[in-house]
Amino acid sequence: MKVYGCNTEVILKNSNIPGIITGITIRNLSVTYEVSYFTKDEHKYIWINEYEFTTEIKRKKKEIGFK
Repeated sequence: MKVYGCNTEVILKNSNIPGIITGITIRNLSVTYEVSYFTKDEHKYIWINEYEFTTEIKRKKKEIGFK
């Protein structure tokens, strides 16, 4: 399974707010990412799916798991 690593810079699609991936959860074949961001001088985080953000720099996903 390939995932984006922590510290990857992203842009939230619904609001164009920049953020950073700070956590990853894998359940069965579903991957969700914790993204931390600032809005109105407030630190927030949200768990989202890959289709809800874009990466600013085309960063490659990392292979994880056992072979």
